[in-house]
Amino acid sequence: MVSVTSGAAVAAVDRFSRRLLNYEPDLDQVIADADAHPGCALLQVYAALLFIFSQDEAVIAGKARPFLTRARSCLADERERGMIEVAHAWADASFARAKMLLDTLTSSYPADLVALKVAEFLYFQEPDAQRHSALMERGASANADVPEFLAMQSFAVELTGDRRRAKDIAEEAIARQESTPWAHHALAHALINDGDIERGTAIAARHAANWSAHDVGIQTHLWWHAALFHLAAFDCGRVRSLYDERVWAHRPDDVFTHTDAISLLWRMELVGKCWDGAWAPMMPHLGGGARGFMFPFLASHYAYALTRGGQEKAAREVIARQHRLAEQRQGEEGRIWQRIGTPLVEGCLASALEDHATAARVMEPVIREAGRIGGSDAQNDVIRQTWIVALAKSGRRDEAAAEAARRTDGRRLTPQEEAWLA
Repeated sequence: MVSVTSGAAVAAVDRFSRRLLNYEPDLDQVIADADAHPGCALLQVYAALLFIFSQDEAVIAGKARPFLTRARSCLADERERGMIEVAHAWADASFARAKMLLDTLTSSYPADLVALKVAEFLYFQEPDAQRHSALMERGASANADVPEFLAMQSFAVELTGDRRRAKDIAEEAIARQESTPWAHHALAHALINDGDIERGTAIAARHAANWSAHDVGIQTHLWWHAALFHLAAFDCGRVRSLYDERVWAHRPDDVFTHTDAISLLWRMELVGKCWDGAWAPMMPHLGGGARGFMFPFLASHYAYALTRGGQEKAAREVIARQHRLAEQRQGEEGRIWQRIGTPLVEGCLASALEDHATAARVMEPVIREAGRIGGSDAQNDVIRQTWIVALAKSGRRDEAAAEAARRTDGRRLTPQEEAWLA
């Protein structure tokens, strides 16, 4: 329900919700819809969220905030007011407050799938797997037959480590609606953490024909996941072709593209298979993202990429900005950004400079908490991988081997994992 009863406004709200949950193209239509219906609070919030998703502080300040200001002047019911406050908190980078507000909102309105999707993204910026999963569990009874919700629930369950249940929920979502890309995504997470290369590689063969109907951003990310399985098998030629054709081929100025592309080249470097000149085409596109990042996970990626691309001065500016932002955080956020985030980001910079002894030393005290600085388990795993390689390359190979074995939970090392120790 929405406070504004205009049929066109309601249709626009429904259209945005469907496109967001299904990763459909033309999500930015909501901007024109918000301008066309300035009295509809939800459309103003949704337009603002589109810019907040960019994670670029300049974009948020210049483009999201005008819609948030307009939203506060609109007639709004309790649910709509809740979303307005969530968006304001997120725009202010007050992640803890935004999550608290979402806990309250989704408890009262468990069928609000947009609110649940926003919560999912906030837990990408500051992960808390148990709280994230509990939030999704509260929505389960109201959304048990909705494949888009099941995909979100599967992903949240996977992040807690319950991969068997996550796979079951993802498969149920796919059975209800085969073209549910976030369910394919959740399945990829579970299988890469299982080291199940064969089944993981089969995801693309089974579902990729459906991906082209969805937004380019989710296509890119799903192909990034596909590349991880080929890298695990040490099929580095296939990884490079996927990088060229699928990961870096679209939206080179987009922060999400940056994250996937940097991560893939970084992982290739960790096994000695990155090609000459790989970083150069990326460099003209990183400036805005490096200035606009809002949390340590992104800082680590930009610092690493800029350094490898020959822009060490810009990388050190990212580190300095990370320090300043960390000092501003309070409470648990401050602990994460300062005590955990700062040394991990600095360790990634040291690795990029090939100072592996320093990387191993500064990362070691907090490496077990790397998952707290942002990103999903598959995404922030590159930091744990970097530490293992730093150990091996700084003369601590036995410790590196022990860490590689610990992460496998008894399974055999993949060819990629073996390469870290070579």
